[in-house]
Amino acid sequence: MPGETDLRAAHEIPDIGETDPVDDVVRDLGLDAASTEANDPSGTELPVEVSDLILAEITRLSTTRPTASELTTRQAILTGAFGNQLETVDGLGGLVAGLALYDLPMSDLAAYVGNVEAIDERGFVLTGP
Repeated sequence: MPGETDLRAAHEIPDIGETDPVDDVVRDLGLDAASTEANDPSGTELPVEVSDLILAEITRLSTTRPTASELTTRQAILTGAFGNQLETVDGLGGLVAGLALYDLPMSDLAAYVGNVEAIDERGFVLTGP
């Protein structure tokens, strides 16, 4: 509807479901900007501590298998986001373009949800020590 975008921008109403995964990880680890500024006013030591925490989390994720609960949550996020993409012309076009770019069959779209749901805890390759 004309003007709807203007209204959204004027009132700064966020679109539901549009979150940055990096922001989620930063918030989950307690590394958001407000807490970092409050804890290290000089700004010299905290970036090293933050990077150490992030690297430790990446190492943990690469050396341990996800729990069933974590896996179920991530599968729901992936399949839900996929469904949301299919609901718009832009989303569907992007998915089809991605398949064409990598010379993949269109049947991959139909198989996506089943492939995601077929992954279990044993389906992960651990890369760490």
